[in-house]
Amino acid sequence: MDRIMIKCPIKGQAVPTGILMERALFEDKDNVMTGIIVGPCPACGQNHPWDKTYSFLEGDPEV
Repeated sequence: MDRIMIKCPIKGQAVPTGILMERALFEDKDNVMTGIIVGPCPACGQNHPWDKTYSFLEGDPEV
């Protein structure tokens, strides 16, 4: 299982969403993740909405 990460739009740092997922499921085009909130963000303390478009698995290149 890998951690799903996003890039903090304020600080630009990669931060974990708190969600673990198998790579195959994360990469499945039918797996839609929308309207999820990360908060408080460990980089800036704010809440960030995000979706699959703006996420990546830990260790992968950042979006």
